[in-house]
Amino acid sequence: MELASFIIGIVGLVFGVAAMFKWTIDLRRRARYRDVIKAISKLDGVIRHHRFDVVVGLADGLVPAAIIALNFRIPEVHFVDATVSLRRGNQQMAPIDVSHIPDLSGKSVLLIDNHLYTGTNMRTAVAALAANNASAIVTMALFKHQMSTAVFEPDHYVYKVNGRVRSVPWGITPEHRSEYLS
Repeated sequence: MELASFIIGIVGLVFGVAAMFKWTIDLRRRARYRDVIKAISKLDGVIRHHRFDVVVGLADGLVPAAIIALNFRIPEVHFVDATVSLRRGNQQMAPIDVSHIPDLSGKSVLLIDNHLYTGTNMRTAVAALAANNASAIVTMALFKHQMSTAVFEPDHYVYKVNGRVRSVPWGITPEHRSEYLS
């Protein structure tokens, strides 16, 4: 009994010191690559139905974009970066540069991201891809977070997340963390 009390005391001390220095101890369960593959497999029917010509990964959505391109033999995969500029109450977004993507005339495009919080990045990317002449754009997210400030709804998502962040193996940037998870 004394050993259990001692261990509980040490754990309490560690959390107390961490709180005193504003350190965070991350006890969240990370998604594994296996979980990501499982999520993508849940989108199998949709991906096969649309017969995409191009897959575009939005920010860190490049990893699932590459997995989809390889597994569904989609010949073209691209990456677009999204600078987080959303400030609470201001849903303006910096333009997303798609100048490196060849003309998309007549092509069906899948735009995918890991996490969709407000949807501002995805909405901006859709507009940029449409301006690049894509004939059809379908949007997907692995994790759709319930946000009161949402401005865009993806066409498809696998998991709806309420409050908890499910980190993917390749991480979430500190910039995203400070903007959306404070």
